[in-house]
Amino acid sequence: METTNQANISQIKYVFNVLDVTGRGYLTAKELSFMMRAFGYDNSVEEIQSLIDALSPGGLGMNFGNFCTALLWKPNTAENEIGYAGKSDTKDDHDEHNFS
Repeated sequence: METTNQANISQIKYVFNVLDVTGRGYLTAKELSFMMRAFGYDNSVEEIQSLIDALSPGGLGMNFGNFCTALLWKPNTAENEIGYAGKSDTKDDHDEHNFS
């Protein structure tokens, strides 16, 4: 499994903070939609909300730990199932990967 070094985490945190314009500590589907459109993706807000719901069952939005999990997601081609390079859980701030 790949490791994420502190410099990469700092860059990801910077992007998260830019997207979190209100400073609430979580991203809404609308905020994530803005980022995805900037990268050429045309996902609906509803599709993005489904991703948020899958990673952040609490309902408020995607916290930083879940944002990292989403960015590190990789398909598991060996089993043709979805696999994650990170861990998703319902913790509020950060998971055991220490994305702080």
